[in-house]
This record gives sequence, C-alpha cells and structure tokens, in this order.
Amino acid sequence: MKWTIEKIGLSPRELGHVLGLSEVVLSELRRKGEGPPFTKLGGRVIYRADDVEKWLAKHKPSKWDE
Repeated sequence: MKWTIEKIGLSPRELGHVLGLSEVVLSELRRKGEGPPFTKLGGRVIYRADDVEKWLAKHKPSKWDE
C-alpha cells in the first residue's frame, strides 16, 4: 500500500485553509477539547479526513442547511 498525505491526514495549516480557520483558532479548539479529533505523529498535529468529516457533521452551523 502506498501512503500519501490524503491517507495520513491534514496539518493544522491545511485544515485551517479548508475550513477557513486560522491555525491559532484550531490550536485553541484543540486546547479546549472542542475541535476535530487529532493525533500527533512525530510531534506534529495531524487531522484524519474521516474524523474531520464526522466532526463537521455533528458541529456544522445551522446556516449551512439553508
């Protein structure tokens, strides 16, 4: 199996770009335990895409349904 970044996950910078959030906001969400699930790989924060999708489904703003 060939590993690619898509299979491993997103960095805070990449996820922030996708969600329109700064790395600082993502850091605060991690600190408060309110953000998407993450793991640390070699000291780096990694967000798995499937975890982010599940988190978004539970936490999407109601205005997204409009």
